[in-house]
Amino acid sequence: MSDLSEVAAMATPESRPPPPPNPALGSLEFRAILQIAEEKNPANRTKLLLAFERVFPNSSRLPEIYMQLSQTYASQSDLAKAQQYAERAVAMTAKMKSDPAPPSYNNAASWPNWVAALDASAKSNLDWVKQMIAWQQKEIQSAILRRR
Repeated sequence: MSDLSEVAAMATPESRPPPPPNPALGSLEFRAILQIAEEKNPANRTKLLLAFERVFPNSSRLPEIYMQLSQTYASQSDLAKAQQYAERAVAMTAKMKSDPAPPSYNNAASWPNWVAALDASAKSNLDWVKQMIAWQQKEIQSAILRRR
């Protein structure tokens, strides 16, 4: 199996934290999340994810958006962008650890647990992207050595 997209499709991180309570039902952010979830076309989905980042720069859902972008770019063999978004997710969850629960979060007592689960998922995603990069580099080296 030398096609990176096949490996990416099989190796996506398994541990996903439970999502936070949705933004207010009917809000623009809620509708954007639903639209992303329903979009099946990868190119359109990527556009929606990037638009979400631009329109909702302070959303508590951004780490999830970054992980989705990371996985999307990895599946397209753009591992530099995949790593960039994976690192953004890790950085944002680290910052969220010291932030209070947003007003839209119903249960402030569970906020630290949700952030910890999200942080673990973001770190797992970054590790996965780094493994993909290492695999790609190994494949390139093997191809070069076979040509000699």
